[in-house]
Amino acid sequence: MKKPQADLPFVLVFVLRSSGGANIALEVANSQFCETTIGTPSQADASAWHAVFDTPMFRVHCIEDVSGVSLSGALKNVVALAAGFVDGLGMGGNTKG
Repeated sequence: MKKPQADLPFVLVFVLRSSGGANIALEVANSQFCETTIGTPSQADASAWHAVFDTPMFRVHCIEDVSGVSLSGALKNVVALAAGFVDGLGMGGNTKG
């Protein structure tokens, strides 16, 4: 947590470096189960994010591997695009495997 310039009121600043997970906004809003992994640079930031967002239906897992969370999220998006192309071309589920 950081304290901003002296002329500003005290605010809590949590450093979020990366977040990953299959979180669809409508499903989160409808309280359907979701999970996310948050990569933070320190345990203090991880504890703060977990305390604010973790609920029984929105599970938050914090790790200090910011690069790993970022890379995993990017790779997940590539796979999602490929699966969308397969669906769009009508090639069936066996071509995704």
